[in-house]
Amino acid sequence: MPDRCNRIYLGIDDTDMPGTPGTNHLVRQFALTYTDTNIDLVLRHQLLLDPQIPFTSGNGCASAILCDTSVPVTVLSNRMREWLSRLCPRGSDPAFAIAVHIPPEVVAFAQRCQTTVVQPEDARRLAQSAGVHLETVHGTPAGTVGALAALGLVSTGNDGRVVHRRGWPWPDPFGGVQGWDAVLDRGVGRIEPVDGTNPSPGPIDVGKRLRPAMRNGEVVLFVEQASATATHGARWQAVKRP
Repeated sequence: MPDRCNRIYLGIDDTDMPGTPGTNHLVRQFALTYTDTNIDLVLRHQLLLDPQIPFTSGNGCASAILCDTSVPVTVLSNRMREWLSRLCPRGSDPAFAIAVHIPPEVVAFAQRCQTTVVQPEDARRLAQSAGVHLETVHGTPAGTVGALAALGLVSTGNDGRVVHRRGWPWPDPFGGVQGWDAVLDRGVGRIEPVDGTNPSPGPIDVGKRLRPAMRNGEVVLFVEQASATATHGARWQAVKRP
């Protein structure tokens, strides 16, 4: 998590339909378009996969951390409403949530969304009582569950996969085999083998794109030993974590 900054949290969900850009893409493009918002991180969070829950692909929601932004919350909400209204296809159910402080009951709600089927009415009531701005842009209120859950999950500093960091371009050419220091220079705080051993620096196959995880308030890339036939002599292979 960004240190020593005043944060605003943003949560978004249910923005897409089959064959259209997903939520992560839309939030990343928002960050690249409105650079004055100072979005430092965009994360994907995994929610419950259950036949009772309608979702496009993997039932993920997205969050963003705004750091020391000069943009007022009211302006931010207006921008996000216009952005989602313009870019989200009909048939989707986009919603977003914004908060400066995340109370414990929102965190508990978010964690429940990862194990239990939760209804939009539950999200609406909680947001109202907790003083969190939660809004459906168009369609049904289905997206409010994931939007509010994203706020709770990102605020823990211990959930989510980083899909964008301030300074990363898009399209992002940083993929394939990369040097250990090059990965750290991209804003990864720690590289950690999944087997718990002490890491020995060496080339890392980060995959198509660098996708570290957020753990204990730090951006962490999990890795495992690469096979003997690894591409371009990679010593390590990146492992994605939710």
